[in-house]
Amino acid sequence: MNTASRIGLFAIFLGACAAPQNYNHERAHARALAPLLNLASGPLFPAPSGPLSLQGDGGRPLNMFEVLERLSSLTNVTYSSDARITEQLKATPVALTQSGKVSGEDAYAWVESLLSQSGFTLAMLQQGKRPLVGVYSTGSRPGSAPPFLVVDVAQIDECRAHPALLVSMVVSLPHTDVRALGNSLRTLTQDNGPSMVTPVGTTKSVVIGGTGRYVADTVTMLLTVDQRAGEGKALDPNSPPPAGP
Repeated sequence: MNTASRIGLFAIFLGACAAPQNYNHERAHARALAPLLNLASGPLFPAPSGPLSLQGDGGRPLNMFEVLERLSSLTNVTYSSDARITEQLKATPVALTQSGKVSGEDAYAWVESLLSQSGFTLAMLQQGKRPLVGVYSTGSRPGSAPPFLVVDVAQIDECRAHPALLVSMVVSLPHTDVRALGNSLRTLTQDNGPSMVTPVGTTKSVVIGGTGRYVADTVTMLLTVDQRAGEGKALDPNSPPPAGP
């Protein structure tokens, strides 16, 4: 079962079958929680300086290593890989039905989608004006587990544009019993690459880890479910009246 199907089944399990509310409201909910985490909320990567060409000289197809080289020249991001991963990247052709250029705005999402499709993941090794990013595969050698970049819930939109970058996020779910749902939450782990959905002790929080797009989609779903749970409690005629002054 793919990740999308698991998320859908989990939402039904929680009684969240209705259509999602306006995403702007969900994003506002996420950003309202950001100050509680005390995390930086700046851009994850430098903006590309121009469009990305996905076509080689004479119209020949590029391989994934060449695509990363071109993205690096536009962004000042250095991509690092060991000898085995480097050979895998060079042996992975980028076969597209249409060739040409991708806008700078879409460059990261395009390249990371191609990496993810081919079984690669990315990990932030060093942040700053010149980030260092490691390239990994599902068969990376033992002891080389890629690190997860801790991000803020206010960065959901940017995470969605990074389907190969490994990130983790702490989410507060005040209306959800995350301990009782621990086993169900674990069914949301993704198939392609490492991931985690872990309740945090006795708190109303959960840690979501995985690729950026997976984390963004899962967090959005959980925030929506939790919000509706809160609305249901507020409308429950059997709920006790608020305490008096």
